[in-house]
Parts: sequence; structure tokens; C-alpha cells
Amino acid sequence: MTKPRTSFVLVLVALGLALAFAAAAAPKKPAPKAARPRLGLVLSGGGARGAAHLGVLQVLEEMCIPVDMVTGTSMGSVIGGLYAAGLSPAEVSETIQSVDWVRVFDDKPDRQDLSFRRKQDDRNFLTNLRLAFKDWSIFIPSGIVEGQKLDFLLRTMTLDANGLAQIENLPLPFRAVATDIATGEEVIFDKGPLAVAQRASMSVPAAFSPVVIDGRVLVDGYVANNLPIDVAQDLGAENVIAVDISTPVAKLEELQSAVGINAQVGTFPVQQQQARQIERLKKTDVLLQPDLGDVGAASFTRMAEAVEIGRQAALAAKDKLARYSVSEAEYAQWRARQRRPPVQMPVIDAIRIENRSPVSDRVVRARIHTRTGEPLDLEVLSKDLGRLFGLDAFERARFDIRRETEGLVLVYQIEARERGRQYVRFGLNLETDIGDEAIYNIGANHVWFPINSWDGEVRTEAQIGDTSKVGTELYQPIEPRDWLFAQPFARFERSELDIFRGHDRVAVYDRDETIVGTLVGINVSNVAQLRGGIGYLNEELGRKTGDPAQFRSDQLSGGIYDGEFEYDTLDSVRFPNDGSYANVQSLWFRKEMGFDDSFVRVRAAGSTFRTWRSNTVGLSLRYETTINGGPHPEALHSLGGFLNLSGFDRNSLVGRHSGLAQLLVYRRVASPAVFAWEFPVYLGGMFEAGNAWDDRSDIEHDVELSGGPFVGVDTPLGPLYLAYAHGEGGHDQIYLYLGRSF
Repeated sequence: MTKPRTSFVLVLVALGLALAFAAAAAPKKPAPKAARPRLGLVLSGGGARGAAHLGVLQVLEEMCIPVDMVTGTSMGSVIGGLYAAGLSPAEVSETIQSVDWVRVFDDKPDRQDLSFRRKQDDRNFLTNLRLAFKDWSIFIPSGIVEGQKLDFLLRTMTLDANGLAQIENLPLPFRAVATDIATGEEVIFDKGPLAVAQRASMSVPAAFSPVVIDGRVLVDGYVANNLPIDVAQDLGAENVIAVDISTPVAKLEELQSAVGINAQVGTFPVQQQQARQIERLKKTDVLLQPDLGDVGAASFTRMAEAVEIGRQAALAAKDKLARYSVSEAEYAQWRARQRRPPVQMPVIDAIRIENRSPVSDRVVRARIHTRTGEPLDLEVLSKDLGRLFGLDAFERARFDIRRETEGLVLVYQIEARERGRQYVRFGLNLETDIGDEAIYNIGANHVWFPINSWDGEVRTEAQIGDTSKVGTELYQPIEPRDWLFAQPFARFERSELDIFRGHDRVAVYDRDETIVGTLVGINVSNVAQLRGGIGYLNEELGRKTGDPAQFRSDQLSGGIYDGEFEYDTLDSVRFPNDGSYANVQSLWFRKEMGFDDSFVRVRAAGSTFRTWRSNTVGLSLRYETTINGGPHPEALHSLGGFLNLSGFDRNSLVGRHSGLAQLLVYRRVASPAVFAWEFPVYLGGMFEAGNAWDDRSDIEHDVELSGGPFVGVDTPLGPLYLAYAHGEGGHDQIYLYLGRSF
């Protein structure tokens, strides 16, 4: 039995050796390639400093570094969201840097989008600052800026053929971070419209109104988590590239103001929570902290500089980043999955209005020009929302795109003003001819608007100073498009009337004027208005000083017919860059309606402005005349004062006819900014020719010339000028002027 068992063992050994030799001789299969660790990109908030992220993205592209997920806060959520949505670094950079961020952070509608009624508001010296009332109490808004333009920008940047990009459908997993202002907790957006998440993530407290979602009031994510490394790790990131562009703690010598100290107090908690996030990084992770120096969160004019700083910071860490690089072929495959296809505008199948305001749907629909069955035209959509927001009746006017049973639905979302329907505006007008006289007016008006579903409004105004007045009026559109309107009014005005003989003041009268009446008019789109009506005027004169024989009567009263045409396409009434303005008015004073005799006052004026680069040229012409009538104040016209034949004393040239030709040239020479609000500074000159005449035959050969330089600043209180003007005959004036001038 031993021999067979031994033979069997030898056979098994021989068979094992044969199999071993056969296995050794067979070709070897390559071992499966280890999966690439999932790489997360984390972008912090920091306002304009966030442009440094763009430089980092450029280097990642050049080094063939594929990213598997993105998290971001504030500006980091905007740039990171666009990258996760499939834009290339070049496309993200072009998109971000092409935005006029200063304009985006100013909620005031472009003047060309305002209704004509709102344009007329500009033609006084009141500021744009408002004191609002809600339930008859002063209302303090939750943010200086509502974010109307920012909201539109974010939504249009994230559009695709299916509407607004949704976070859960992006090519790369993405998370944005906001803060619940009630609890201080971070809120992580993992689904829903990308634009809504970005808007909430960059809602800087007090600067922007919060975003309310599902009852939670959300502000900028920097408060809770400005560098969301943990969010990327929870999303599955095994390695992390974190880019920190937050504002560092200031040095003691830099804290020289209350603003700086207050900013420092807000910086400490952000830096502390960021430090906790940075502690989560491993040796295989990379932290980039570009040295942005004095590039601040509001330095939007220096974004190109920030891009380059971010790029250099990434290049300096090239050796560390190299571990994440892949072959060009593998990167090309990743890029093909990550990049979005060429964007096609969605075709709109239906339009719906969600109106949460007291204004009628008919009023809203009358201002919508977008059409169904066509690809969405962003320019038309922008104009639609501009016209709606330009009514000044809404807190916000925005759009959404939803896929429903009828297809893609464009939704116009209209929300009532949070501050209610009443507000008060204040203003100050000052004209000082240095060394002579100072004239000032302080004014306020109260607006109740809208008082009904067709945008009716009641306006009451009061003013004290050189001219004191009080008045009220009702403006009531008679059809939804505001094409036809009625405007009853009443006002009282008290002023001083200076009487000149030559260039010498010979008398001063107190003039009290009361007028009541009604106008009916037509608005031609939002660029022109034709109106006419009837009124009753009562004017009383009381001599203060000088010659008592200037006027034959101390009272003037009777009925008036009024006809007026106004055209306005100016982009600004402070320092216009472009557009034109024209006004033609005729007032008929009728003897059969109470006046001592009949006469007609006619006024025709026009201005046009054009800008080349930063140089603006404006040409203005004005002519006023009185037909028939005796020597009383309503028959006279005057010139003199700033930008009114500036080399001569205010109202020192008086006659039954007056004319003025004016050439203005000015250039913006500086634009200092506080946060995102600019204060443009202009240097310019004025050249004027004109006079006032009692006889038309004097017009051709009796013209006065005037001119001089000025410096202007566009301030929140209005345009402020320091000017010198020289007039023929040795007349010189130096002005300090605050108030509207065009």
C-alpha cells in the first residue's frame, strides 16, 4: 500500500510544477488602475476679491486638473456655481469681468426704463433717498439694496434651454452656503434654482435685503461658513483645493476710523470659523491664500488685478497642485463631461403673472412685450422688468421659468413694496454767489402710491427758503397702459421778485401766487407727454423796497389755458451722458376770464448730450416770449445765475423776450467709491450767449456772452458745483451750487 500512495504524491507534485511553469509562461494581465481620489474645489467669499478665483481656475485648466465637486460662499458661490454649471474658466472670467458691478448694486432703474411720471420726479432738487411709512409708522428697510438687478443678472447667467439651471442637474456636484439670520446656522443649498442659491449666499447683511425661502430669512454665507471645506468633504471629496480670499484682520495702525473699527469687529468671527475649517485639511490638500493687499471687497474696478494675483498664487503652488494633474487625454474626457453645450435660449410656451401687489394685472400685462412661441429674448425681458420696476410700485419684479403641462412657462413675479405705499423725499437746493447773496430752499414731498389698482397717486409737497410753497395733486391714469391720464392740482407759492434796471436792482416785491386747475394728458410710451388744461391764477404783489411804480396793479387774477409738450430721453438729469430733452409750453391768460388784458406766454427749450469715452458735450437752446399784455410779472422773463447766463447776477436780465444758447463740455476725471456707490467727479466748462429784451428788434444786435470752468461732484444730495463765470462788461461770479441744473 505504501508504493501506490507514494506514486500518487509524485504525480500531484509533477502536476503542480507543470501548472506553475505554464502560469509563469503565460502573458501577465495589467493590474487595474487605482481610482483617482475625488477632488473638491472650495471657494470662499470676499466680494470683489473673489475675482482671484478666476485666476486659480485658469491654472487648474492649464495643469489638466479635473475637479469632481465645488462648494462656495458668496462670490465664491457665484464663480463656483458657473464653473459647476459647465462654463469654462475663460467663460466664467469673461462673464464675471464683463459685469458692471457698481451698476448691479444700484437698484435704481435705468432712467430710460422709468415711466414718464417717474422721470418728472427727477426734475426737482429732491434726493433719491426716501423715508418710507408702513401702517403710518416709519419703515426701516432690511437692506440698502433690494437686489433687483443682481437677481436678474444671476438668473440670466444660469439660463439654459430648459430654463433656470437646477443645482441637482449640474454637470458637477455643487453646494452653496447661506446663513439663517434667526439662528446663525449655515444653510446648504443642494437643490433648486442655482441663481436663488447664489443670491442668498451673497446677501451681505444690511447692504442687501435677505432672501426668504420656506420661511427662513437667509443672508450671506460668510457669517456661518465662509470657507466650506467640511461641506466638500461631506459631499465626498477625498482631496481639497481651498481658495481663501477673505479680508484679513487689519493692523492696529490701519484702524483710524469708526468704519474701520466696525469692519474689524466683523472680521474676527469670520477668521475664527475659517481657521476651524482650515484645520480639517490634510497634507494631501492644498490651501491657496492669494495676497490681495489693499484690493477690498468693494474694489470692483480692480477685478482684473485680483485675477492676476489669484493666478500667481496658484502658479506659486504648482508643485503641490501637480499631484492632481491627469493626462491630456483623461482631462479631455473629463472636460467633455463637464462642459455644457452651446446655450440655446428656451422657447416660451406660456406667460403667467404672479402679482402680489395692489396694482392691477392689466397694468402689469400692458408692459410685457415678450412673446410666446419664440426663444426668450433677454433684452426684451430686461426691458419688460425695467418698465415694471420703473413704475416704482413694486419691491421687486423678477422672472422664473418652469416646466409645466403646457410646456415652458415664463412667470413674471411681482411683489408689493415691503415699505408700504407711502414715502417722503427730502431735498436741499443752494446757490451761493460767493461775496454776494446766498439762496437756499429746503423741500419735502409725500407720495401715496399706488392709491388704486391703476397706479393712481396723491402727491403733497412743501418747501421753505427763497421760494416757499405748498401744493397737492392727484395723478390718475385712465387706462392700464398709462396712455391717458387726468391731473387735478392746487398750489400756493411765495417768493421775492427782484426788479432790475440795467444791471441795478431798483425794487423788490413779495409775490404770492395761488393756482388751481386740471390737466388731461397723453403719454407717448415713456419718452414724451402731451398735456393741456385749464386753471385759475391769483397773484398778489407787495412792495418791500424800491420804486413803487414798477407795476400798474398789485393784483392779477383770472383763468388760464395751458398747453405743453415734453420729451425726455436723458440717461440722467444730473450729469447726462446721452439723450435729449425738449419742452414747449404755451399759457393763455384770458381777459374774458378775469385778467386786465389777454396775453400769451410761450416757452421753447431743448438740450441734447453725447459722450465720447469720458468726454461729454451738451448743447442747449431756450427762447421765451410774451405776446401782447401789459407790464406785469407774468409777462416778463429773466436770465442770470448759474447755468442761466452764469456771468451775471441771478435774474438780473429781465424783458418780455429772452433767449439763451449754451455749450457745456465736461469730463469725468475721478470716481471715488464707498462700498459699491460711486461719487463721480467732473471737470468742465460752459460757454453761453443770450439776453433778455423788451423789443424783438433788439435780439439780433444785443447779445451778452458768458463762460467759465467748473468742477462738479455727483453726491447723494444732488450735483454739487464750484464754478467761475465771466460775463461781458466786467461781470464775474463765483458759485457754490447744490441742486439740479439740467
